[in-house]
Order: sequence, then structure tokens, then C-alpha cells
Amino acid sequence: MEDKLNNIKREYKNIIIPKELDQMVDKTIQKADKDVRNPKIRFGRGLKVAVAALAVCSMFVLAINTNESLAKSIANVPVLGKVAEVLTFVDYERETDTITENVTIPEVDGLNDKDIQDKINKEIQAKMDEQIKEAEIRAEEYKEAYFATGGTEENYNPIEFKLDYEKKYSDDSILSFIIYHHETLAPAYAETYYYNIDLNTNEELTLEDVLGEDYINRANESVRKQIEELKANPSEDRHYGFFEGEAGFTSISEDQGFYINSDKKVVVVFNKYEIADGATGPLEFVIE
Repeated sequence: MEDKLNNIKREYKNIIIPKELDQMVDKTIQKADKDVRNPKIRFGRGLKVAVAALAVCSMFVLAINTNESLAKSIANVPVLGKVAEVLTFVDYERETDTITENVTIPEVDGLNDKDIQDKINKEIQAKMDEQIKEAEIRAEEYKEAYFATGGTEENYNPIEFKLDYEKKYSDDSILSFIIYHHETLAPAYAETYYYNIDLNTNEELTLEDVLGEDYINRANESVRKQIEELKANPSEDRHYGFFEGEAGFTSISEDQGFYINSDKKVVVVFNKYEIADGATGPLEFVIE
């Protein structure tokens, strides 16, 4: 145990803290110090302590999320293991004469069952490798078709392909994140994968797990209500062109995409063109 803590200490000391973070912390502490001296603002001496603690916490979170070896070291310490249940990742950029790839592939770390963890990570890697390969094939075909139909070299642009992930929610019991990719060739090739993991059982959560046995009716009722509200009160900032009848929303699907948001609520997601026109884009509904 002591050796592990010493290793973590060494890892932490070797982390290069961005200058921007130092400046932000200094400004925050200076402001707090000024506010404490201001007779119109009576926060008490505890404020400076709180600000300092917040700065330390921010640096610790930054360290975990930017240093993979530190995150893994913390995950191996029983007392600190839960803090380290974060996503680690590798990323790269690659350019050829047909495609520009900007790829970030996540990896799940910290599950109690390493076999399941490896299975999830291998599944993620396999899916993403497949998407990258298919995008490269499309890019080659596009280039051939472009020049075959009279396209010129000066007007030709390689396809841009982006693959990334976003962590939606994480605590000591749930890890929720999405992986998405899109490319400039056509919106139809955009796709999102949803991962919601129960950290107690190391299994993927289903909508029934989080919403209960009546999850279909509960989700449908909530989505319908929100759609009607959006129709009745059109937004000036966003277009909503919902399809009507069978082409529109009828029910969530068996493999409905969803994630857990920062309020620990279920958010169901519909892809572009799924229940509304292309100008509407993807749609998300929080299930109350």
C-alpha cells in the first residue's frame, strides 16, 4: 500500500501543470483575498481555505484525466479506486491524399471484473477500427468518382473523418459515455454508440434497469409530451420539423440509444431524420 502511494506521489509531481491553470488559481485566490478584506462582503476566513481546496481538487482531477499511468495507479489503491473510474484514451491525426482522420478512441479502466473490462474495450476497438476502415474505403471511392466525372485537382478536397467520445456521467455506481463519428462526405454516415455501465455488476445498463418494468410506456409518454410542447411553443433559436403519422415518433425502439446526464437522469436520443427532418438534427429527450 505504501509503495503504491509513493508511486502515485512521484507520478503527480512529474505532471506538468498548464500555465493557464496556475493563472486561473492565482486570480481566484487574489479575488477571494480582496473580497475577504472588503467590508461589504463578509465571507469569513474559510473562503480562502475553500478556494485553495478547490484549486487542489481541480489539479487532482486534471492529473487523473491527463495522466493515464497516474489514473491507473490510483485505481489500484483500494481507498482511492472509485475516484479513478474514468475513461482513458489514445488519439491521433492522420492525413492521406483521400482522407483526414482525427481519431480519439476511449478505453474503460477500473472495473472490478477485468474480463468484462477487456471485452468492452475490445468491442470498442473493433467497432471503431471497422468505422475507420469503411470511411477510408468511402474516401477512396469518392476520389475515383470525383475525377471520373470531371473533377479537377485544384477543387478536390479529401474527406474529413472525426471520431471522438464524451463522458456523460460518472460516479461510484454508473459510468455513462458515448462514442461518435461523422464525416464530411454525407450525414448518413454519422453514428453514435452508447455505453452505460453498472460499476457494481460490471454489466451494461438497459432502459428497463434505470426506468423500471414499465420503461416503454414511461419513456413514450415523456417523449410525446415534450414533442407536443415543442410544437405548441416553437423556438426562435431552433427549427423543429417533426414528421407526422407513422413517419414520426411512435415509440422508443428495442435498441434505443440513451445516456445518463449530469443530473443522473435518462436521456433518450433520436438520430437525424429518425423522427424529424434533417434541419432539425438529432433530438434528445430527458425522461422524467
